[in-house]
Amino acid sequence: MASLNANEQKIALHWVGVIAATNAEFSYQYAAHFSDAIRYLKHNIDALESWTIEAMSAFDERGLQLAFKVLNNSKEFSENYFKKQQGIVLEDIHKLLTAFVCGLNGRSLKITAAESIYTDTETIFLPEIMSDYSSKEDNFFYYKLLTVYQWAQNWYGSWHYDLSEKLNHYDDPVQALKLFHCLESIRLLYKIHYELPGFFRQAEAYLIDFKALEKNEQWQSICNKLTHKASKVDDVFALLKQYYGQLSPVNFSFQGVLFPNKVQFIKERRLMEEKNLFREALARMADEKKQARPDFIELEKSEPTFDLSLIEDAELPDGMTFELSFDGQVIVPPDDVQSLMSSIFQDMGEIPEEYLVAAGSGKYVTENANSQSKKSDDVWSGVYHEEGAYFYDEWDHVRQHYKKNWCVVREMHITAVYDDFVQQTLSNNMGIVKSLRRNFEALKGEEKLLSQP
Repeated sequence: MASLNANEQKIALHWVGVIAATNAEFSYQYAAHFSDAIRYLKHNIDALESWTIEAMSAFDERGLQLAFKVLNNSKEFSENYFKKQQGIVLEDIHKLLTAFVCGLNGRSLKITAAESIYTDTETIFLPEIMSDYSSKEDNFFYYKLLTVYQWAQNWYGSWHYDLSEKLNHYDDPVQALKLFHCLESIRLLYKIHYELPGFFRQAEAYLIDFKALEKNEQWQSICNKLTHKASKVDDVFALLKQYYGQLSPVNFSFQGVLFPNKVQFIKERRLMEEKNLFREALARMADEKKQARPDFIELEKSEPTFDLSLIEDAELPDGMTFELSFDGQVIVPPDDVQSLMSSIFQDMGEIPEEYLVAAGSGKYVTENANSQSKKSDDVWSGVYHEEGAYFYDEWDHVRQHYKKNWCVVREMHITAVYDDFVQQTLSNNMGIVKSLRRNFEALKGEEKLLSQP
């Protein structure tokens, strides 16, 4: 540290002392890496402090091994830090993007950071840092564009079919997937144009490669076939069959990648769960109808009959929705059942007839049959510790910084107990109660004296 100026030496010794209070070896390694780090960080004190806090947070989270990794990678940290100065970090806008995508149609989608941009139909994966543009405003909007595009895959039926199975008969399935992705991206952009016209007008400045493709004579006829409002993923498969081997796919900057196998795994698991939940919900609804109509004896002698009929709904991607009826009478399902129906329809483009068979009497439960009940006492054990938990930063007065996600808050179910606990406690501590009352009376008397002129 002899080569550092006096101020930098003072800062180094301060943090060495702070870290030593936590772990001596960590403090030693910090001092050993300090000179290299401050050089990579261009002697920027704010950058140095961020690197230090990052290392300490890593220690809090995973211990020495992860902390040493941060210390050893000060050059990489420096590159990311200065990118963030003009760019934007997903963690900083995560809540905004989650609320934004929640306001769009379809099932709720989580947002998390990843190296690749894609969706598995339950989560949208986005870059940890966005610095493609010179201003934070542009980078923030580009995050929104990536989010909307991945949402559109889910909402407009890109995953109605198993893509691996659909493309497996081509001589080069990988190339077929690339061309499918290109064609489907064109279709989805036109869908976004119809659904979110104001957003699309603003997005056009970021869609330079797409606008250039629209002007290409070779692609104009294809764009015309996908531009209509009622286009479906089946239209894309038809074009893929027609133009495979004739067109080279265009890789749009916003489209990310497709992972059919990941999607299919998530989708099959979800459909199995939702089928069971939907049939259980139908059974409960049938029971409620039977109790409301005790004179209708036929219901007790046969299995309940549910039917679905198609009706127009301009808000849905295919322009159609389903109307549920029970023994010939139209019924309005509860909100949770409507959400289940919407999710199934979003995955399959239909609700198959086998889904309409209510679970047998006594065979339905309120929880997923595949899940194991979890007790409140097990709240701190295993992975369950993180499920449904709320994490909060905690202020560390020694570091003068927050410890990330240091506090965990969970709701726990407590069974009410009605007994004579209060009365018994007062009776057992009568002397203390009288003393407390005298003390409070004395305090009230002091307040009266102080209030007199």
